[in-house]
Amino acid sequence: MPDAADQRRSPSTRRRPEHSLIRVGDEDEQKLHTSEKSLRRLILLFRTRPKLLARAIVAVIAVCSSLCVWEVRGSESGWHPRKDDLRGARPRFVFFQSQSTPRRNWESKPSSGFHRAVKPMDEQLTQSEKRKKSKWYNNKQRYAIGDSKGRENCKAQYEWQETSFPSCNAVHEVDLSHMRHKFEDGSSTRTIDHINNGGWSDIWVMKEYDGTKRVIKTKLFQHDFTDRNFDRYRRDALVMERLSSYPSVMNIYGFCGVTHLVEYSEGGDIEGAEISADPKEAQMDRLRIAEQVARSIADLHNFDLEGRASVSSTDITPYQFLSMGGKYKLNDFNRARFISWDENGPCPFYVAKNPGKWRAPEEYHYEGEDEKIDVYSAGNIIYFILTGKKPFENIKTDETYQSVKKGKTPHVKKELQQSRDPVTIALLKAMEMCFIYDPNERATAREVANYLTSQLKIFENSASP
Repeated sequence: MPDAADQRRSPSTRRRPEHSLIRVGDEDEQKLHTSEKSLRRLILLFRTRPKLLARAIVAVIAVCSSLCVWEVRGSESGWHPRKDDLRGARPRFVFFQSQSTPRRNWESKPSSGFHRAVKPMDEQLTQSEKRKKSKWYNNKQRYAIGDSKGRENCKAQYEWQETSFPSCNAVHEVDLSHMRHKFEDGSSTRTIDHINNGGWSDIWVMKEYDGTKRVIKTKLFQHDFTDRNFDRYRRDALVMERLSSYPSVMNIYGFCGVTHLVEYSEGGDIEGAEISADPKEAQMDRLRIAEQVARSIADLHNFDLEGRASVSSTDITPYQFLSMGGKYKLNDFNRARFISWDENGPCPFYVAKNPGKWRAPEEYHYEGEDEKIDVYSAGNIIYFILTGKKPFENIKTDETYQSVKKGKTPHVKKELQQSRDPVTIALLKAMEMCFIYDPNERATAREVANYLTSQLKIFENSASP
């Protein structure tokens, strides 16, 4: 007979008789139907019905085997299931990139990118989110030519500003099915590699069948497919296409959606420029680079009609100029603005965000802008070429903005200001032409380029025997 302590225990904590672990009696059958614990009921069910347990194990094994066979067949046939239904949404080009993998040491098989399902931009947006995402394109003028305000009659100067010229077949002809090429002797070489990335694109270098290197620029994974973002890549490709005959701008070979196939640069940007160890030749190197920068910007502004700009880069820094055959070429135009006109002349454009220390005063004031902002930025590059220092290098960003808005320019040491070296004097003069505060009084890119070209010819002729 149970003692008083056992009687005070709750049914769930009362000690079970030892024989219940071996033999199932009427009491267990009753608990099978009345227990509130699902797990206990399941365990008790399998204890009382061993055949049911065996069938469940066989069913689990069969399901796992079927999934494995289905996965293998899908891999062999080239078809791969998606986690999300993307029908009706704009397609995304998912590259073989894992965000958790280091970029420099990245290497993987193409299959690592299969099963990457990317959700399109959520259509269930709040009204405030919709306004935020579409505010740039509510006005027809903004979509085609750049962000003009207050001038309702502004129109594109040329038809090409409102269109694009995709060549998707040329892009899709590039074979990216294998990351390495194997030779008959068993050796192999990498055929595509991730080498860099910017604010909007990943940069990949690939080798064609004859060993020629090309660059593929693809949209950064984290950026969504919006009209505004699509237009960035359209403008970038369109400007490069328009300037394909100019040696001062990088060549483009194909464009499709958010993917560009462009020229490969064997050298780096201006920050990594190789300057001669000889002092006199080093000065000539600096003058040549400055002249190439000014000429590239001048060609960008005047390729349609000399003296009437149709494009502004709005992002002139030393990192946008890449070395090709010993000369620096301008590239990367996803921030470019196409300049419109009305009966009063060129219409100013407006950019929402202007970060960095390479910009003109009107950019930090967020006033109407034109192509002269590129000229001011060129002055900062010339300062960097001359001094080896970035503008306002040891000053906080916010303080830099306020200083530039007040008309202050980067500090130049007295020894440079008082230098009698003709190249230094020429570079300082060009810099002053770029740093004029009022954009209406500021020199054009062509004027700066012509001045530096004339000085370069003088010094080269004087140096020749």
